[in-house]
Amino acid sequence: MALQSNSFCKICNKPFYASPGHTKMGWGKYCSMQCRTIANTGEGNPRWSGEASNRICQFCKKQFRCKPSHIKIGEGKYCSRECWKKDHAKKQLVCKNCETIFYKYKAHYLRTKNNHFCSRKCQGQYKTKTRNEIRRCIVCNKEFKIKKGELERGKKGVGSFCSSRCKSAFMGRNHFSVSGKYRAKGRGGGGKREDLGMYFRSGWEANYARYLNFLRSIREIKSWKYEPVTFEFKDIKRGNKFYTPDFEILNNNNTIEYHEIKGYMDKGSATKLKRMSTKYPKVKLILIDSKSYQAIAKEVKRFINGWE
Repeated sequence: MALQSNSFCKICNKPFYASPGHTKMGWGKYCSMQCRTIANTGEGNPRWSGEASNRICQFCKKQFRCKPSHIKIGEGKYCSRECWKKDHAKKQLVCKNCETIFYKYKAHYLRTKNNHFCSRKCQGQYKTKTRNEIRRCIVCNKEFKIKKGELERGKKGVGSFCSSRCKSAFMGRNHFSVSGKYRAKGRGGGGKREDLGMYFRSGWEANYARYLNFLRSIREIKSWKYEPVTFEFKDIKRGNKFYTPDFEILNNNNTIEYHEIKGYMDKGSATKLKRMSTKYPKVKLILIDSKSYQAIAKEVKRFINGWE
């Protein structure tokens, strides 16, 4: 049984049936969703009033309507997509690091302060350049980088040497530490010895080289070399993986042995010597400790020129 029409649509004036509940709530005004949509479009929508109907375009300054939901999420600033594109035109910029031209949208340019670099990589490289300072080593004349923060701390000697080896060479040659305090000749001090024509890490090593020259002169040995070989401990995952003996000696019977000058046995040196005996058992390694060195010095230093 067909329901009898009891209302007329406000848009198309077509008769339709509205339930008593809808009529009581004031909803029985339209015959279909299509008519309801037409009624609630534009000015007919009760929500399109106040701020939503009085928006001003940020680009063309024209008044337009905007959905309340768009205003709530921060949109509704332009009357059309064309105005948005014109206002977000790209701005041409030049990278401070690589000096290439790049572009940013105007809104992004105004919103952020970092508009000097085309990428994060260039930003990091530029900070590294400005954070470091180029210096020249006073020993080997090689250029090296050093952090400006280290120079600002005012520590003596910082920024003068490219490496600890050059620092040791300078202090050994001048017999002074970087702070200016006198250091006695022969007590450590790396540097080049003029009579030997080589660099040595300490006075004991230089003296032992002179002693080996003395043995070669009396034909006790054939020849010697200073730190010619480095042994690698391949199976070691932690700690010392390499060891370089101080001297390699070639005996008269063409056998090779290695001598290590060690006035003080620290933990790292002891570990290296122990691993040498385990990994290279056939290599002959002789330790010249403080007692052995003093015995040699007492016997031969009066015969050798330049003993420190």
